[in-house]
Amino acid sequence: MPAFKHGGGNGLDWDDGVPHREGANTFTTSGTTTRAPFPGLSETEKTHHKGELFYPNLMLSLSMDHVAAFYLWPHSAGHTRIQCDFLFHPDELSKTDFDGSDAIEFWDLVNQQDWNICESVQRGMRNKVFEHGYYAPMEDYSLDIRRYVRAKLDEADS
Repeated sequence: MPAFKHGGGNGLDWDDGVPHREGANTFTTSGTTTRAPFPGLSETEKTHHKGELFYPNLMLSLSMDHVAAFYLWPHSAGHTRIQCDFLFHPDELSKTDFDGSDAIEFWDLVNQQDWNICESVQRGMRNKVFEHGYYAPMEDYSLDIRRYVRAKLDEADS
């Protein structure tokens, strides 16, 4: 997704989603698939990737041909269990040659990379010189949950 290379996604129209690179239309290694798009999608939705956050623990990642649903269950400050389910249109699932592995394998690769980064950040936060982190401009939309969590932590400390 080239938009993240330029300003970290700053200035994107999140309602439209994140545009794929030229010639790509889904979230797979090749950026393409033989699966048909979900019915009723606009032309923009067929070439953009959307993500939605449902507090407190559900994230949906929407491509034109599949949905990745992530459920997060925190067990401690340093451990979270994550489950990922993939949803495909029933018409595609019923095809004798259906194969969703291109999306699943790509998501696995991306997730492993993301989790390694998150784990590295967590290790760095344990360093005695750590004071605070920084958020990228694209994370401004999550400011409401950060304020909510801080207020709840402040209440617990009272």
